Amino acid sequence: MLITQVITRVIKLADLLSEAKVDGMVFVDKWKKALQILKQKGGWSPQLRKGSEPVGYTNSDFWNKVPKKWEGKTVFGYHSQALSKAMSRGGQYWEKPMLLSWSGDGKLIIKILKKAGFKKVSGGRNENDKIEIKPSK
Repeated sequence: MLITQVITRVIKLADLLSEAKVDGMVFVDKWKKALQILKQKGGWSPQLRKGSEPVGYTNSDFWNKVPKKWEGKTVFGYHSQALSKAMSRGGQYWEKPMLLSWSGDGKLIIKILKKAGFKKVSGGRNENDKIEIKPSK
């Protein structure tokens, strides 16, 4: 094996290990920025009212909090189940991907999240494809 291949593998492993546990406030700070950008772009989230708090316990609870005037428009957020799966120790650490509930323009949502500082964002190709934000510093 070439030395460059070994170095590349070591770097990838180091990235995985260092990003496996991220301070929960990193998520909160980026989330607040994403909500500001969303509002500027004409979208909406129930979390614009609640900050970084989850909305409802399940996906259906989340969607029940979205007013009818926002149906079919760009909306995103998360509920308590998604938060409890992504965070550990009561939100102290962000360890697993955060799955978002969303509707509207998935590409715009991905752009908003990346502009807010989330580095590892995937999904959103269609409305059945959850948007996933992986932990990163």
